Amino acid sequence: MLGCRNGVAALLKQQVPHLMSNHCVAHRLALSSSQAANSIPYLKKFKAIVEQLYRFYNYSPVQTAALHEIQVILNDPKIKITQAKDVRWLSHDAAIQSIRQCLESIITSLEREAQERSEVSPIH
Repeated sequence: MLGCRNGVAALLKQQVPHLMSNHCVAHRLALSSSQAANSIPYLKKFKAIVEQLYRFYNYSPVQTAALHEIQVILNDPKIKITQAKDVRWLSHDAAIQSIRQCLESIITSLEREAQERSEVSPIH
């Protein structure tokens, strides 16, 4: 949007030459903090695990249904794991809270998945 030739700001400046444009301060802060976090190995790994959990359940209706079954059995809240996005301030908190609220169900679900995969492994 801020491209110097064809961005919205450049096109508006053609109509209003004294127009000043700048990036949203909150957006710039979110981007800079995510880039800083990527330089810390622990945080980079942590973000990767949160993203893997999101993808594991979000991209598989079967896994999501299995997680919901376990949540009902364990009386955990029936919630979905949300995605953490670097450009959204509160998305990391929402993702971590969703994981924290049903952590026991997630662990049980992953253990069950690991057990099922090991039972189906091919015999050499």
